[in-house]
Amino acid sequence: MLILINTGPLRFGRWMPDTGGSNVPALNDLLAPYNISFGDGVYEGSYNIDRHEMYYASGTSIINFPDNGLVITETLKNQG
Repeated sequence: MLILINTGPLRFGRWMPDTGGSNVPALNDLLAPYNISFGDGVYEGSYNIDRHEMYYASGTSIINFPDNGLVITETLKNQG
């Protein structure tokens, strides 16, 4: 997203907003009826699924999930 800001007659500045993050407490409230919740840690790192290398740039972890669900786990670097 790029926002143009009017700084005077025929002059505009450019502003690129910082994006990212989420409202984890609100997501946890929303997902609570499904027995899903996220933690408060922030992690990053590389991992492989089959022969495909993946990179998890930054995000939280799943700390609660239904017993009959499928969660793929990997140990990542704690950014905190």
